[in-house]
Amino acid sequence: MSVTVKFGNTGGDSEKDKSGIIDITTGWITVNSNCNSRCKWCYLGELVAQPSRYADLQMVKRAIDFYKELGIVSLVFIGGEPTLYPGLQDVVRHASLRNIPELTVVTNGRRLYDQDYASALAKAGLDIFSITIHSTKKDLHDLISGRKAAHHAFAGVKNAVKTGKKCFINLVVSKDNIGDVEESIPVFLNDWGVANVTVSCANPSVIGDKVDGTESLHPDRFAELVVRLAHFPKEVKILLELPLCIIPEPILIKLLKEQRLGFGCHVGLGSGIILDIDGDILPCNSFPGHKMIKLFDGDRVLYSPEEFLKVWSLDPEFREFRREVNVYRSDKCVECGIWQICNSGCPIVYGHYEPDEIIKGIPMSMTLVRVQSLLKGGDI
Repeated sequence: MSVTVKFGNTGGDSEKDKSGIIDITTGWITVNSNCNSRCKWCYLGELVAQPSRYADLQMVKRAIDFYKELGIVSLVFIGGEPTLYPGLQDVVRHASLRNIPELTVVTNGRRLYDQDYASALAKAGLDIFSITIHSTKKDLHDLISGRKAAHHAFAGVKNAVKTGKKCFINLVVSKDNIGDVEESIPVFLNDWGVANVTVSCANPSVIGDKVDGTESLHPDRFAELVVRLAHFPKEVKILLELPLCIIPEPILIKLLKEQRLGFGCHVGLGSGIILDIDGDILPCNSFPGHKMIKLFDGDRVLYSPEEFLKVWSLDPEFREFRREVNVYRSDKCVECGIWQICNSGCPIVYGHYEPDEIIKGIPMSMTLVRVQSLLKGGDI
């Protein structure tokens, strides 16, 4: 039942085990395994090239009902490429009728080239098109996506914008496109009309029981980019799955104050759950095949929401897994005043990089209370 992947040097213990029931806020549902792109840094790797598999439609609907009872506020449909799932409009509509506050599809945008299809998803109740685009340069986008995909993907973004729903760009920064990011962002915002651009670092991925960092971008290079992006418009967000201390303090304060910085890891908190095609719960999208607990047998749910929350929150094996995630990666983390919200970043990073190669240590002026104040627009 437990995940066996280890994350490198773990240093001290965070002592952040939960003593009560966890508040699960976000649910992901993997609706299919296949994809019409082959992005170089994809966390699924070659799994997307295996024979196509699709989640049972009734199971997905029951999962949506289950998530609703858990009280989630955000539901995300993922794949593979979820727009290749034949029942996507049906399950989006089902979720909309259950009044889940926010419904998102994470997609490469190619299927949205069909304006009628994009409009149908919007009419079904979708709130957010979250579209991964690597560059506004067609050749560079195609290089990273592994397919001649730019023409359809770019048109798909514009069609999503036309529906009137929110359209976000996911811009994953890799070795290939880091020199193009600052040129592409204004095009996304000003010419294409997207609501915002979320920039993240191409991190290592889990392949089997090993961590592969072949296509990852060194965190220091990403940090240098973040410094420059801090002066871009507020619609440019940073998803920092890395330690907060890689960002210079003035830039960190600016991004926190403007609420442009996403950080932390839901795995250590247990606040998000991912259902895979077979009805199993995974610890994270980046752990394909590492099953924690079976939630569905066919379309039959094996736990009531109350039973599941008790197991998820209090089972010793799950608590131990979260302990393994919530650890000090470096001696520099021990004295950090904001480590409890940073947790040294994504643990997978430390399966490829040495912690002390990345972790800088945070100035003592940065405390949890100060960060909380900055997030509310103040400063102390």
